Amino acid sequence: MEPQDEINQLEEKYKAQISELKARFVAEKEELTTMFIDKLKEVEDYHKKMLQELVHKSSSDLDAIQAKHEEKISFLSALHSKEVEALKSKVDELLSVKEELKGMLTAICDGQTLPKEKIQNYLTKDGKRE
Repeated sequence: MEPQDEINQLEEKYKAQISELKARFVAEKEELTTMFIDKLKEVEDYHKKMLQELVHKSSSDLDAIQAKHEEKISFLSALHSKEVEALKSKVDELLSVKEELKGMLTAICDGQTLPKEKIQNYLTKDGKRE
């Protein structure tokens, strides 16, 4: 073979190898790109799942906190209502005593005498001196 033919053959051989390497490079690049995209989707799905779990947990925690606060508010409201009722009862009792004392003072002003027993009843309650 002539040297030019050998050069042409070598040139063709290397061009073929270069084309084959380019094709392999493109194929591997596409394969790696596909794998990368798939992994990105997996990571994205994982993050979405984790966010959903966090949102659900946060929501559950908030519901539990709200229920606890409502329970405390209900308890405090009931306690407040009992205290208000006790105070109303005490006020009614004091108003009643005021009216009785007013009646006694009016009777004294009118010159009436009150029996000692009646006065002692006002000063004692359940047989005990207040």
